Amino acid sequence: MFNSLLFVGFFAGLATSQTATTLSVQRLADIPNTTIRYYDVQGTDITSINRSIAGQRPSVGGTPIAAATDWTVNAAFKMHTEEGRCRVVGVEARFAASADLPRLVNEQKLAPENLARWRRYVASLEASEVTNLVFVYYHLDEVEKAISASSCEDAKAAGMAAVETLKAKAAAFERERELHARKTERAFGDAQAPDAQAANTICKNLVGTASRLDTLRVCMTKREWAKLHASGEQATREMQDKRRTNRPF
Repeated sequence: MFNSLLFVGFFAGLATSQTATTLSVQRLADIPNTTIRYYDVQGTDITSINRSIAGQRPSVGGTPIAAATDWTVNAAFKMHTEEGRCRVVGVEARFAASADLPRLVNEQKLAPENLARWRRYVASLEASEVTNLVFVYYHLDEVEKAISASSCEDAKAAGMAAVETLKAKAAAFERERELHARKTERAFGDAQAPDAQAANTICKNLVGTASRLDTLRVCMTKREWAKLHASGEQATREMQDKRRTNRPF
């Protein structure tokens, strides 16, 4: 399950120069500024491992939330005054995240078949959380654009509103995935075979913005890509409408 914890801070100062790179995002550790927190579980079969997970994790509808992510977005910008007119410059949205994943402490006690299933299960949990965080990372430029388009007086409010909008979009994206995707990550023993997972994914490059020069190589389902691009197009239209009506947010 995706949990977003948000705080917006505003600072004077800009990031140092960066070098553009291409990052292949297959695991949570591949996403910039993401920390993984493991909780230990144990068991020798599917039933005992699921019981161990359920004993440590909150549940929804009787099903334990085996994995979760938290994220924050802080915005940095400067205000430049020239000829009596103030404008916002150097806007940078800064992303950080943390994720909770299970770690089996007695893998050596599992039969080879169950060990393989466990590793597929953890991989499916992580892949789901990767997709959720990539959605947020992809939309960071919306926060930057909202602040850049505002007046100096309204910059902070515009940034806060943009982050709240991103929070709502991320929640909607997760709900969409939950409604249409097979629940592979719900309980150990339900994960798809690797061939089935690979057949459903498409890999593309997400090009970074000026403040994030890294290009992310990401693999998601066709439906997830469609939702990602649709939300980006909607954000562009909303920003254009705001500029036409001179609304800060």
